[in-house]
Amino acid sequence: MPASGVLEARALRRLRMAYRLRQHHVGLVLWLPERCHGGAALARLDRLTGKIAAELNCAGEPLFVVRDGALAWAWLPFGARGEIAWPALADTVEGGDPTARVCAGEVESGIDGVRRTHRQAPRAQELALAAATGLRVTAYTEFAPIALMCQDIGSTRAWVWNVLGGLATDDEHSARLRETLQIFLATGGSYTATAGHQILHKNTVQYRIRKAEETMGRSVHERPPHWGWRCSPAAASAPRSSGPAVATSPRPRRGATRGNARTHGASMKFAGRPTPDAGPRQDRRPASTASRSRRPRR
Repeated sequence: MPASGVLEARALRRLRMAYRLRQHHVGLVLWLPERCHGGAALARLDRLTGKIAAELNCAGEPLFVVRDGALAWAWLPFGARGEIAWPALADTVEGGDPTARVCAGEVESGIDGVRRTHRQAPRAQELALAAATGLRVTAYTEFAPIALMCQDIGSTRAWVWNVLGGLATDDEHSARLRETLQIFLATGGSYTATAGHQILHKNTVQYRIRKAEETMGRSVHERPPHWGWRCSPAAASAPRSSGPAVATSPRPRRGATRGNARTHGASMKFAGRPTPDAGPRQDRRPASTASRSRRPRR
């Protein structure tokens, strides 16, 4: 049995002895990104677990299991309650410890639920670390589709290419088109709103959408590729052991060396909120200036 399986079996034995299994549970993975001396890290994580349990009105004492010097597993008991206040969890972590990170599984019930919620939490952790979201709290329920897809990077890669086509290529030009296309769809297909978000001329947005459609080989309105780009950066950042990256890197420019070659990843955020344009300087001119020229620079 793998080491992780042995640890899980030991934790489940402790659960049976000191924890009521026939209720609703939420599994947590808690860790500190920095090193601490002695048992300071685990003491902080233990205190944070207690604060979370108190804030969420748990039905009993949480179970805290040490994984290593700065990593722990925990189960929160919720009795008959099948829902929890996720914002309260995030607020408690933010206010309860200066640097701790927490990943949570879904609310599950019974003995099988103990295993499911526990396994979901490390999957959320893997995704949070791979995608470098910077979030202090990551809930599996928010990213479940991506987490499931990233378990099979090969299939995810094929699916992303099927949705995005050449737009999935990992280069600066494709990343810029993806970003504009994401904002365009998030604003209901409004060229004006997209131009405002990215500080671009409207004609530049129209040009980028047209180029994105040409690259994908179809209209964006036929099959909006929402999940295509949301999975692409996560899978492209996945650990090497999970399989090949989804996005393919372009050939280095002539004269570029491996040491200074720059990797251009997708700049999409999982929340889908519009982000500032990362395009060339000429694309960032105010609309009033860009409108003076007959043809906007691209």
